[in-house]
Amino acid sequence: MRWPRRIRCGRAGSSFGVAELGPDESESQCNRRLDEALYRAKGEGRNRVCMAESAENATEQPKAR
Repeated sequence: MRWPRRIRCGRAGSSFGVAELGPDESESQCNRRLDEALYRAKGEGRNRVCMAESAENATEQPKAR
């Protein structure tokens, strides 16, 4: 069996936001915190993982980006 040729391409980076759904939190509230964590990870550079603020500490209004 012949293996296909390797195709070389540019480098890729990954940034992730992580959040845990709080006991009295809606999915949309959790998604908002998750989105904030993702944008914070992207802002800090390549290959980052940022944890969202806990549901108990989160504010009602989303933070400005």
